[in-house]
Amino acid sequence: MAEAHGHLLDNLVRFAELLRGLGLNVTTAQLAELGHALTLIDITEKEDVRAAAATIFVRRQADISPFEMAFDQFFRDSSKRFREASLPNRFSPNRPPGGGSAEAPLAPTEEEQKHARLTDKDAGEPMLTLAASEGESVEGADDAEEMTLASYSPTASFSKKDFGEMSAHELDAVKRFLREHRFEFAGRTTRRLRRAARGPRLDLRRMLRGEAAARLGPPVLCFRARKQKPRPVIVLCDVSGSMEPYARVLLAFIYALTHKARRVEAFGFSTELARITRALREREIDSALRHAAALVPDFGGGTRIGAALKSFNFDWACRTLGQGPIVLIISDGWDRGDTTLLAREMERLSLSCHALIWLNPLAGMPGFEPLQKGLMAALPFVDHFLPVHNLDSLEKLARLLTVLDTPLPTRRTGRFDKAA
Repeated sequence: MAEAHGHLLDNLVRFAELLRGLGLNVTTAQLAELGHALTLIDITEKEDVRAAAATIFVRRQADISPFEMAFDQFFRDSSKRFREASLPNRFSPNRPPGGGSAEAPLAPTEEEQKHARLTDKDAGEPMLTLAASEGESVEGADDAEEMTLASYSPTASFSKKDFGEMSAHELDAVKRFLREHRFEFAGRTTRRLRRAARGPRLDLRRMLRGEAAARLGPPVLCFRARKQKPRPVIVLCDVSGSMEPYARVLLAFIYALTHKARRVEAFGFSTELARITRALREREIDSALRHAAALVPDFGGGTRIGAALKSFNFDWACRTLGQGPIVLIISDGWDRGDTTLLAREMERLSLSCHALIWLNPLAGMPGFEPLQKGLMAALPFVDHFLPVHNLDSLEKLARLLTVLDTPLPTRRTGRFDKAA
C-alpha cells in the first residue's frame, strides 16, 4: 500500500514536467489541488480526470492546446507502460509469438485472467495511480485496487488516530484536509430587515409601490424579516508544553477557521496572551503557523490560563465580544496559576458570549475524568466540553458550530463569590 503514494506522486510530477515543457506555468499548489480533486471523482474515467486537470491548469485560451497535447501523451505513454508491466508473456520463451510450432499455446492462468480483466476494462486508459514507471511491475488486480484506495483515502484511514501519535506525513495530510474543509457557523438575528416570503412584519412601502403600478385587484402582501448573519468566533488556544503534541495541528485548525470566515479572532497563550489572527491569515499555512508560534511568548512553556483569560477580558473583550460570539477555549486544563482567578475570569467571559466551548485533547482518552484543578474551576461556566484529539472530534465540533443559533439557557450569576 505504501507504494501507492509513490506512484501517484511520481505520475503527478511527470505530468507537471510535461506541462512545463509545453509552456504552462505549473505550481506545487496546483499539483496538491489536483491530488485532492482526484479523490472526488472516478479516476477510471479518463474524461473526468481530464476535466479536473483542465480546471486547475488551464488559465487562459492559449493553454488549452498544449494541455490537451500533454494529457493525451501522458495517458498514452502511461497506458503502454502499464500494459507492458501488467500483462505476462503468454507464449513459451522458446516459441516466437507467430511461429508455426506444433506445440499448442498454454491456457492463461488465473492471475493472467485477472490482469486481462483489469486492462481490458479501459484499454489505453489505465487508472492514474497505477501507471507504473518503466522497470516497475504490478503484481495483480487485487493489489492494484488496494493501492488505489491507499492513494485516494488520505485521511479516512487515520480519522480516529490521536494527533499526538501521527507521523509527519499524516499530520501534513490533516493540514491539507483542514485547509479544504468547509466550516459553517451558526447564525444570529440582526436588527436589519430584508425582504421575505413570510415574516412578522408587512412591507407597506413595497405593497404600495406594487398597488400603484397595478391599480387593479387586491393588494399583494409583502413581508419583511430580520437578517441572519454568521456569529463571530473567538478561539483561545493553549500552546504550553503539555499541549505541544497537539498545538501545531490545532493551530492548523484555527488557520482553517480564519480562512473560511471573516469574523474569526485567534489568540494563543502559554504564560501570556497574544493575538495571532493576522499571522494565521497568511496564504501559506506553514509560514502562517511559524509566525503565529513566534508571536506567543514562552511558546511551549508553562501555563497560566487564568492570567491569559484576564488579559483577554480586560484588553480584548470590548473589541471582540460584540454581537454574541462563540468562544472556543482549547486547553488540557493543566494550570500553574491561580484557580480562583481562573474561575472568576471564566464567569466573566461566559456572561459576555453566546456560547462557551472548552476543547480538551485529553478528553478523548479512555477513562478520562476532568480532575485537573484548572478544569474543575472552569467547567461550571462551560456550555459544551468536548474532546479535540482526532479528525472525528473536529468533525463533531464543526457540526456543533452550525447548530448554535438557538438561544442558550440564561446563565445563573453569582455562582462564584467575586469578593472571595
